[in-house]
Amino acid sequence: SEFICVPAFTGRDGLKELDRHPSPPIDIAIIDWNLPDIEGLRLLRILRKDVRTRGILTLMVTAHTSGDDAGTALDRGMDDFMRKPWAER
Repeated sequence: SEFICVPAFTGRDGLKELDRHPSPPIDIAIIDWNLPDIEGLRLLRILRKDVRTRGILTLMVTAHTSGDDAGTALDRGMDDFMRKPWAER
């Protein structure tokens, strides 16, 4: 199986890339909580409202240290949550 990585450094760029690459569908979106132009939770809300993107798996990454952040992201429909930085093994 082949993987194609489509980087986007802002939320708006990510949405543009989704429009440019409708097929094959995006399998996973790795979303930073603090994007330069849009909060990651807002981007998640946009993805979940669109029938074309609501099934994409989502992973939120953040440097936030509050224990409530993971619960908030998951409650709003994020599939998983990871704190950064993470240590290499």
